[in-house]
Amino acid sequence: MFDPNDKSFDSLSLSYEPFPDGRHLVFVSEAKSFLSKNGKAAIEFAFTVHDPASKSRGKTLRFQRYWTTDKALPRLVQLCRSCHKPVPPFKFDDDNSIADALLDQILVLEVASRKEVYEGKEQTRTEAKTHIKPTAADTARLVEEYGDSMLPPIDGDVDPF
Repeated sequence: MFDPNDKSFDSLSLSYEPFPDGRHLVFVSEAKSFLSKNGKAAIEFAFTVHDPASKSRGKTLRFQRYWTTDKALPRLVQLCRSCHKPVPPFKFDDDNSIADALLDQILVLEVASRKEVYEGKEQTRTEAKTHIKPTAADTARLVEEYGDSMLPPIDGDVDPF
């Protein structure tokens, strides 16, 4: 049972390290439909740093929204065309269709942070700015680390040998 009044928790500290700016070899760890308060549709992504050579390996960039309006679609198209495998057609409003098409796709993101004011408070917003297809060197590092799947093992995977 969890007791939030237990004094042993007092020694634990909350630490937050922002997602670092720069180039990151990532995989799509989450992808699902999103509907804003004003009814605009998007696909919300989480990208996990995948590069075995990166100091940021394992960090996740969450809540990256790709709006599905005609004006915003080129950004989603750029993401899809930058994936290591061709992305099949999918339905914007079907989480299973989105997941089947986009989960575990590997790509390179250029990430940048900027200060913004939201509801009167200044905050830092970190966003994927550019999407790039992985290079042969990127792919070679992933194959060396993870094998032909280029993906980390799923919890519970057991090597039969």
